[in-house]
Amino acid sequence: MENSTEPIDGTCSVVISEDGMNAWITLSSPKNGGAEVNLEKVNKALEENGVTVNINQLVVEQTVYLKLWDHPHLVAT
Repeated sequence: MENSTEPIDGTCSVVISEDGMNAWITLSSPKNGGAEVNLEKVNKALEENGVTVNINQLVVEQTVYLKLWDHPHLVAT
C-alpha cells in the first residue's frame, strides 16, 4: 500500500506549439509538503525543451513567485 502522505515535489511541464513559435509552462503544485518549483527549475526546463529566445521572464517570474499552479501560462512567443 502506498503512503499517501509522502511528499511530492512540484514540477514544470513545457508545451511548444506545432509551429515552434510559442511555449507554455504549467507548474504543478507540490503535495504533502513537497518542494515548490523554483525559478531555476523552470529556466532549466525551458532550456531542455529548446526554448531559449523570446522568453517573457516577467511571466515566468510571476508564475513562480505568485504560485500560479496547475494552469498553462504563455511564456515565449
